[in-house]
Amino acid sequence: MAIKKRVNKIAPCFENHSFYVMGQPKSGKTSLFYEAMLLHYEREDAGLLIPFEMGYGHLSVAVATTEDDYGNIKTIVEDWDDFVEIVDDLVENRYTDHKDVKCIGLDTVGTLVEYSEAESIRISNKRAVKKGKPKVDTIGEAWDGYQRGQKYARKLVAEQIARLRGCGYGMWMLGHTKVKTIKRDGELVGHDELTSDLESGSFMNIAKDTDFIVMITNENTVKGDKIVSTQRNIRFNGDGFYVAGSRFSKFLPDTIEYNIFDFLKTYDDAVMKAGNFTKEQLIEERVKHEKKMELKSKKYIKEDKKNVNNRKKEELGEDLESIYKRLPKTVRESVTAKMNELNSSTFEEFKEALGLEQLESLMIQLKGVLGE
Repeated sequence: MAIKKRVNKIAPCFENHSFYVMGQPKSGKTSLFYEAMLLHYEREDAGLLIPFEMGYGHLSVAVATTEDDYGNIKTIVEDWDDFVEIVDDLVENRYTDHKDVKCIGLDTVGTLVEYSEAESIRISNKRAVKKGKPKVDTIGEAWDGYQRGQKYARKLVAEQIARLRGCGYGMWMLGHTKVKTIKRDGELVGHDELTSDLESGSFMNIAKDTDFIVMITNENTVKGDKIVSTQRNIRFNGDGFYVAGSRFSKFLPDTIEYNIFDFLKTYDDAVMKAGNFTKEQLIEERVKHEKKMELKSKKYIKEDKKNVNNRKKEELGEDLESIYKRLPKTVRESVTAKMNELNSSTFEEFKEALGLEQLESLMIQLKGVLGE
């Protein structure tokens, strides 16, 4: 089969790109996301924040959360299941409930990584119990150690971000910074860097597919031994101490003063230079992109729906086998009778024979029997 050659076109808008915005607490990460969405798209709900912490109380930003068991709206995402529930909804209802959402903000990725590691431990323990092995308490011990637990957690995060990007959302990951002493290969003495507070593997897992790694910093002007002024800046490129960078680095200044209008102009200028667009052509390309992206993402959403259903069936099937052993004898016998009726000699066959809807209904009934 012959290859097809094409010239890549520069992506024209926020929906095409992912941003990793780092900074100290209260530096303006959430505000930058909110203001960029508001001014770029001229709508408050163009950017949707998935909050893992209460950093949005001062903004009229659109927020995605879930409800607790009593129907009360949660103010933040409280665990991995909350997050996946939100992602499922954002993907499935991309062109209905969420048709006006352009970009998603994850605030902050540090807590998201914590949740993914807790989920990695949970799944590891579930498999361990099935094999008669003891449960573990730490990510380092999960999946029999040797960083396997961390790798599985990173895979979980990457999968969910890929789903959001696959159906056409631009991604903004917000995170905290930390000074770390880094020792490169061949260096005898390490050097300090202001970088992400994530451990290096988790940082690289997110950063490798990020188009803009941006850092918000406070620069002090010192005279003698006194700080006489402080200026808040946005850094697009690193300098050996500050960690930042972009696929558009040669078209970007290293630093600008924190100002949303300058930020948006800097972004537009970089895209225009990279794509050799005029301002009029950039606007035209953005209109074309929306139509192309809708066709592409609708195809992705159909495939994602199949994957989600398969994932749910697998999880419910595993839970069914575990619950079956704890059921009263009479209930176990009725389940066995149903399996025989459907010619299922294993729980795997039973799960497939039932289908997702009937399997979910059966699990609700059996959990009710056990008072769960």
